[in-house]
Amino acid sequence: MLAAKKTSKLSSFAALFLILFSFAVGFILFFSFAFVWWYSDGNSEKMSQGYMIVAGFYLLLAILTIIFRKSLLINPIRSFLAKLFFEDSAPNKEHSDLSAINLKDEKAFDNLLLESKRQIMEKEEMLQQNFKAVEQHFTFTNMVKMATENLVSSYMTSATVAKLAFKAFSKLKHKKRRLKK
Repeated sequence: MLAAKKTSKLSSFAALFLILFSFAVGFILFFSFAFVWWYSDGNSEKMSQGYMIVAGFYLLLAILTIIFRKSLLINPIRSFLAKLFFEDSAPNKEHSDLSAINLKDEKAFDNLLLESKRQIMEKEEMLQQNFKAVEQHFTFTNMVKMATENLVSSYMTSATVAKLAFKAFSKLKHKKRRLKK
């Protein structure tokens, strides 16, 4: 249930990002054409220069994005995903305050993932031990033993059971006679 909650939260953020990204692309596209028109002042000879300036700006923007990809893209995404997936599932106070952890450091993020994996493995081991205990408790022989103990200790004695069986058998025999007639 927790995974579904976090996945739905992540998908809603992704949808919001895509919508905002499409608006930003449309804005930049129209702004680029507006810049070219403003720069050329309606002169078709200067339009090519305006398009070159816009292309150079986009090339510079792409180079800067590649150079600063860690600080602009990787670290914020890593930080966002860590806060999204680890904020509710931090069982101890060591990881409950994610702002104290330097998530920009890849090593710290890897350590956080390893610690979470270790905790999951511990919980899985505990569950397996509990299942083994339940499995040992509910074997066929134990269940038969418990049933017989309950039967003996209940108010039904063997005489009562015999009377009930005799009445049931009598009714069945009586019904068979009626059906033959």
